[in-house]
Amino acid sequence: MKFLFVDDSAEMLGSLRRAFFNNPNVAFTECHNVEDALRAIAEQQPDVVFLDHHLTDDGNEGLEIADRVEGVKIYSTTSNSSVVPEYQKLGIENVGKTDLGKLKSIIAAQPTNPKKEEQAMNELTAKEAMTLIDQVGPSLGCGDFTYGPVFPEGRTDVCAVRRMAENGRDYGFDTIYLVWKEPDGSVKHREIKNSRSTKDYINIDSVVVGKDGSVSVKFKSGGSYSGVPWSESMKVAISSGQAQVSKEAPSSYAEQAKQAMVAVVENHRHNHPLYKPTVVKESVIDEDRKIAVFILFEQIDTDRCTEHGEGWLGDQFRYSLWKMNGDSEPIRLYEDHAYIRRSKSELTGTRGRDCSLKSLKLEGDAIKVVHHKGERVEDQEPEELTFNL
Repeated sequence: MKFLFVDDSAEMLGSLRRAFFNNPNVAFTECHNVEDALRAIAEQQPDVVFLDHHLTDDGNEGLEIADRVEGVKIYSTTSNSSVVPEYQKLGIENVGKTDLGKLKSIIAAQPTNPKKEEQAMNELTAKEAMTLIDQVGPSLGCGDFTYGPVFPEGRTDVCAVRRMAENGRDYGFDTIYLVWKEPDGSVKHREIKNSRSTKDYINIDSVVVGKDGSVSVKFKSGGSYSGVPWSESMKVAISSGQAQVSKEAPSSYAEQAKQAMVAVVENHRHNHPLYKPTVVKESVIDEDRKIAVFILFEQIDTDRCTEHGEGWLGDQFRYSLWKMNGDSEPIRLYEDHAYIRRSKSELTGTRGRDCSLKSLKLEGDAIKVVHHKGERVEDQEPEELTFNL
């Protein structure tokens, strides 16, 4: 059995820690609000909680916590006799936090099964991992969901978990966590990847434990919003309850190039409710020569006031052509930007100008792309632009 004292007083917890210093099954956590307490309970996974009533000067946090926690035996340690009946209505017994004799007898009286306790102490269950991420993961209020964990072969103490957060309208992202159980039974976590900038969905591809004990998590995305299908691996070294995260080298030049494209998308994201998202429209990768080229689309302005309006000029888009050689960072070779509307403007007498780039290809030592020449979309004609590698 594992026991957890939750209190806002560091001094009181210090006294309790000294009283139970020789009992490895008793833990202590200082909390000053409901969320801190719920997070600590989710991480520690105790069987019994000794819960203080006031985690702030005049709050009633204990009752809210007791109402939200399931599957855990709770004792109230409040000294406020006026709220004791409220706990009794919930079937919660009161025990004074300074009554060490009674506290020790409660802990000593709990049934134990050494073999079961050792197994539970070392084994991380899917429910434990998901409960923790439900508590600490992001939430946008609609469509929030924690997926089932992925465990490495032969290990039950560590896993990777995907958390999706969505607002139900126009924004959402995924977060990947590593979750593991410490020898003392506490459950820890570390965020290793998120798609806040691109909004791409991320799927866990594999979780592998190396010979040195480090954990490699590989994940991938179809590039539903960035326009680039990509994959990436993170290496996590766990020591003394802490996790050090490092990015692993790409397995191919294509993987390296796509990661660089996603980084360009993230660095050229523009936050505006009426803007279209920044995406890679087309890309070509020459694995043998270690060359990559791609077209980036951005919206950089609008004079529309509503989603369905058109404004006088419409939306201003920017198309740019990028090149990447070997391990070098991508560089921009060409760009064009212009306003365009869905219908002809009474102010300008035109819909605007089409500045798009398309039909990207590599031919020998040349990069070729189709652009439209002219100042009015009604009169523009396609032309091929050529750039030297």
